[in-house]
Amino acid sequence: MKKIIFIGGEPTIYPYLIDGIKYCKELSITSEIVTNGIALSNKSFVDRLYHAGLSSVVLSIKGSNREDFYKTTGRDTFPLIQESIENLNLVGVKCVISAVLTSSFISHIEDVFEMLIQNHIQKIVFSFLKEFGSDSNSQTDCSSNSPNVILEHLYCKMSQSNSKFNDID
Repeated sequence: MKKIIFIGGEPTIYPYLIDGIKYCKELSITSEIVTNGIALSNKSFVDRLYHAGLSSVVLSIKGSNREDFYKTTGRDTFPLIQESIENLNLVGVKCVISAVLTSSFISHIEDVFEMLIQNHIQKIVFSFLKEFGSDSNSQTDCSSNSPNVILEHLYCKMSQSNSKFNDID
């Protein structure tokens, strides 16, 4: 299967994104975007992407809930992310969640699992990032948040959950 992934900066603000997706469809190439999802809260935009041939979206979330998202980004746009997921579900575009594993995210992972279940999202992709705050005193030492520590904590949370997922990368 041939696939083109539109990523970098924010692909939804690229003025020729829909043209690119249409061209992929003409060539029988699957298209996917990696986005912060804010623009996908616009239902008509999602409709245009779907009709152009978009097959899937990787939605990068910066928090496990509204408060966590605001703390991480300084913007109260978590409700827009939720609308985006609903819009993608309405048209049948597959959605994958991409999240940065932070201690805050993991401590609220149940919120994320619930969102995945409610929206029929069967895949979540994680990445690691050194946590940071607004000043140097709030930086977290990488050794206290090593991949082993984070994954062990995540595994415990997942084991306690009644949720079942086909893919967790």
